[in-house]
Amino acid sequence: MESGGVAPNSAMVITWLIRGMWLGIALTLGPAVDALNAGLPTSVCSWLLWVAGAIALAVKSTITLTVARITVPTSVVFGVFGVVNDPMSVVTGIGMVLACAATLATCSAPIGRSWVQASAYGAEDRFPLRPPLGFLIASTAMYLIVATLVTLALVYSADGRIVVSIVCATLSVALLVLAIPRWHRLSIRWLVLVPVGVVVHDPLLLSETAMWKRHEVRSVALAETTTEAADLTGPSTGHALEIVLQQMATVVLNTGRRQPQGRAIHLKAALIAPTRPGEALAALRSRSATLR
Repeated sequence: MESGGVAPNSAMVITWLIRGMWLGIALTLGPAVDALNAGLPTSVCSWLLWVAGAIALAVKSTITLTVARITVPTSVVFGVFGVVNDPMSVVTGIGMVLACAATLATCSAPIGRSWVQASAYGAEDRFPLRPPLGFLIASTAMYLIVATLVTLALVYSADGRIVVSIVCATLSVALLVLAIPRWHRLSIRWLVLVPVGVVVHDPLLLSETAMWKRHEVRSVALAETTTEAADLTGPSTGHALEIVLQQMATVVLNTGRRQPQGRAIHLKAALIAPTRPGEALAALRSRSATLR
C-alpha cells in the first residue's frame, strides 16, 4: 500500500513492464546506434539517455516523472537512427517497438498517479490533473523542435559540419532551459485529498493553491455538460469532476506576467479534471459520507 491508501496494482505492473522495456531498448537500440559510426557525441548521448531513463524509472517522484517523460520518448528518436541505418534489422525493429510502447506507458495515467503519490506527505492522496489541451499541444511541439535540433546536431557532427552542429546543439540547450520548467508544471498539478478537506495545487492555472475544508464542500460528482461551474481544467478534454461548495469562495487565477498577482474570481462550484476521475471521485466520497 502506498501513501494515501492506494493499491496501485495496475501501476505496479506497468512500472515493471516499462523497466523491462527500457532494458530491452538499451540492449537493442544501443548497439544499433553504435553501429552507425556516427561519432562519439552520438554514442555518449545515447548512453546518457539510457542512464537518465533508468534512474528516473527506478526512483518514483514528481521530478523523476518529468525526467522519465522527457527521456523515454527520446529513445524513439534513436530508434529512427537505427531503423534508417538498417531497415531490415529485426533487433532494431524490436527496439523501435519497445521504444514506442515504453513512451505510451510512461505517459499513461496510472504511471502519473503512482509517481506523484510517491512524493506525497503523510495522509495526502494526490491525483494528477489532465493537461490543458492548448498547453499540451504547445509542449509537444516544443519537444519535437528540441528533438529535431538534437538530431540535426548529432547528424551534422557525424558529417564533420561542426559549426552547424554547435549551432543546433546550442539552440536545443537554450530551448530546454526554457521548456523543462514548463514541462515540469504538468507533473505538479494535483487534486489533493487531505484529512481536513480538498486542495487544488495547480501552478499552471492558479496563482494560489485552492483549499476547501471538508465542511465547505457540499457535493462532488461527475460534471454534466450543462453545468455552469467555473472551469479550472484549462480547459482539458475528457470527464471532469464538479466540486460544489456550501458558499462562495475566491480562487486566484494565474494570468501571466501582465498580472503577476493573478486575477481573483468568485465561484460556488468548480470543474477539476483528474487523469483518473472515477478513482478520484471514489476517494473523495470515501473520505466523507457527506460528499454525494
